[in-house]
Amino acid sequence: MRNILKTIIVYLDDGVTVADLLCMYEDSPDNTIELFYTLGYDVVITIGRHTERESGDGKRIRGIPLRYDAEVPISVTTVNKTDSTAPVTLNKARLAILEALENAAEYGRADVSVRTDEGRNSIIGGHDPLWQDYYLVRIRPLSSLPDIPTTGGASAINPY
Repeated sequence: MRNILKTIIVYLDDGVTVADLLCMYEDSPDNTIELFYTLGYDVVITIGRHTERESGDGKRIRGIPLRYDAEVPISVTTVNKTDSTAPVTLNKARLAILEALENAAEYGRADVSVRTDEGRNSIIGGHDPLWQDYYLVRIRPLSSLPDIPTTGGASAINPY
């Protein structure tokens, strides 16, 4: 998930300047306010611990399911700065995230979708308010994966 989200580009209010973006996992030791004011990030994406449940035909290897659905919580946080307003930046980040997930699903072998989109442009914090959006992304393997034929008479192999 982190590799997908690290590919997005978010533009500031002027539509030209690219926002400095950090993608990190939940419970990271970084102090969120310092990320914006000391390190200069414009957008911080936090990836939570995923949950998973078995899906598909129930086949297992050593007790571990071959197929499962996963849900990954993601939060996007920003602040108002002199060159950008938080709600505008959050909306641009939202569009970039949705596009990245759509592209990942198109070229990958899984159905990737935003299951919930909560707290759009919520204000959290006090003295220096943080603005945050929350998403719950669902990743579900496709039910059938096509085989890729090989040359030289070998049987078809599924590389995934």
